[in-house]
Amino acid sequence: MTDQDDGPKPRVGDTLDYKTAWSERRGGVYLKDIAVGTFLRIRTADHTAILAKWSEDDYSIWGHPLFYPKPIPIRVKGSMWGGFGIALKDHFIGIGMRLVFTRLDRPLDIRPVGDGEYMADFNGITTAEILGIEELETTTA
Repeated sequence: MTDQDDGPKPRVGDTLDYKTAWSERRGGVYLKDIAVGTFLRIRTADHTAILAKWSEDDYSIWGHPLFYPKPIPIRVKGSMWGGFGIALKDHFIGIGMRLVFTRLDRPLDIRPVGDGEYMADFNGITTAEILGIEELETTTA
């Protein structure tokens, strides 16, 4: 039995570029393209949240019944495909992806987990899969 070359294999980066382009066509947005003062309704598989942009790096989010029912300040990291740690697309909110952000309303929590080892909780949140993104009129947010 011999190995046969069926042609070039797709690279992970190529697949992610394809998926990001797919997400852009379905309404995904880059944070740099959102004007200051904009409110976005982000519908995920388990809740609907409102994201507000206050400056180039300052955002707040609210709408999850348990984790952020009222507005909290956040730093948006971007979106990722699949579960934790799989290919983060910086500064992008994508359909079919999961929004990743850090809460800024809580101090960094560092605790010992073993002999001389520590774990840092960066107050990170990864949402359920994003199903829709819609810009809101300022008067409806």
